[in-house]
Amino acid sequence: MNKVDVNGLTEREFLAEYKPGDYDRPSVTVDMMVLRMKEDLSCMQVLLIKRKAHPEIDKWALPGGFINIKESAYEAACRELKEETGLTDIYLEQLYTMSQPDRDPRMRIIDIAYIALLPYGYEQSAVAGDDAKDARWFDVKFADEKLEFANDLIKIEYSLRSEKFKNGVITVENFVPVSVSDEKLAFDHDQIILEGLMRIRNKAEYTGIMFNLVPREFTIPDLLKVFEVLSGKEVHPKVFREKIAGQLVSLDRSQRPIVGRKPAAVYRYVDLNMDERKLVKVHKKYKNGVILTRAQPFHNGHLNMIKQAASECENLLVVIGSANKSYTKRNPFPIEYRKRLVENVLQEEDLSGADVKVMTLSDWSMEDAAQYVKEWGSFFYYNIANEIGEKSFTFYYNDDPKIAENWFTDDILKNVTIRNLGRSDIEISSTMIRDLLYKKDYDKVRDLVPRWMWKDLKQLGKILMDATNDDYMM
Repeated sequence: MNKVDVNGLTEREFLAEYKPGDYDRPSVTVDMMVLRMKEDLSCMQVLLIKRKAHPEIDKWALPGGFINIKESAYEAACRELKEETGLTDIYLEQLYTMSQPDRDPRMRIIDIAYIALLPYGYEQSAVAGDDAKDARWFDVKFADEKLEFANDLIKIEYSLRSEKFKNGVITVENFVPVSVSDEKLAFDHDQIILEGLMRIRNKAEYTGIMFNLVPREFTIPDLLKVFEVLSGKEVHPKVFREKIAGQLVSLDRSQRPIVGRKPAAVYRYVDLNMDERKLVKVHKKYKNGVILTRAQPFHNGHLNMIKQAASECENLLVVIGSANKSYTKRNPFPIEYRKRLVENVLQEEDLSGADVKVMTLSDWSMEDAAQYVKEWGSFFYYNIANEIGEKSFTFYYNDDPKIAENWFTDDILKNVTIRNLGRSDIEISSTMIRDLLYKKDYDKVRDLVPRWMWKDLKQLGKILMDATNDDYMM
């Protein structure tokens, strides 16, 4: 049975008599706030086009266009994005509906704004479409009282005026951009971008939106920098690693990050729920790895070797040797300091998900110690095997592997794989750093050692000055 209205009409009869022209019909557009990270990750960049025609001729604007009669707003946004950038399958989110009656002088136009995020690393040129004179990427600077868009040729600046209004029982603060430069954006596109930046800043805190601005493979230092740009604040690396825990899978290799000089582990984002994450197993080359260093003192060469080993091992044991020696020219620094330093430095580093532990080990203190190499190798091996609870391990050694092989008996060598990483930091050595400390050249030392040590350099120099020559080689 067909239902009828108060006029006795069925729905079909009502639609047959309906006259759309009885009501004003606004046009609807979509505009795209396309964002990416700058090459050096110092800021975000937004894609703007220079309008070719009236209205707002020659003004910079967000790319966009009218929604076709047979497409949704999302479909129109995808179409515009592909036309402007050639990209598909990237992050796209509806941002805001701009509906002020006078926002466009042509007619009543309601605009649906979208955010699109491009991963850095794409060679994405800005190309002007048929309706634009030019297209360029602009650096975005967003602070509490300022919004700026700039490139080598153009700067567009706004101050931000705070406005408060009631929404129910709460007071809400909003910001309005006020132009302070000769150039300004077309229509209300300044407000669209401001709304988008505030949306991203908020979502950076509780979602994984930052992963849409990095490529499929990335390092944690670069990801941290992206997060800091989005959130507008600096974050301690340890706090950040806790924030992203369980969201990444290591790819078992390292590369130099954009924002740092030292190699860092490479990761990929895993978009899984917690139950599925438990099924993700990270496969590494080795189960147990061991590194031996006297750390007299610890330096960036040691750190890089540890990080590379950690990228290859499920478990890594860092052994600080000469634990029984201190206050001599060759072994000046006490074991308590060396162990605490290494633990503190490693706590702040990206170690590729490896379980890293630090232990200390004494060595021979006698004049003819070098004659007892095999005894030392057995002593070393059985202490390590006891510590890790297993017979086999990979021993990382950055000198001639034959030297390390000579430490061990044939039976022990069956259980020890000697892995030579080479001296990636051949210009760094503990001897060099001790010499620089002796000369009080602290500026050069800072370039060669982890930041944790910087506050201790003068004290380390004093210990070195007071050290004796009584020591034996092992």
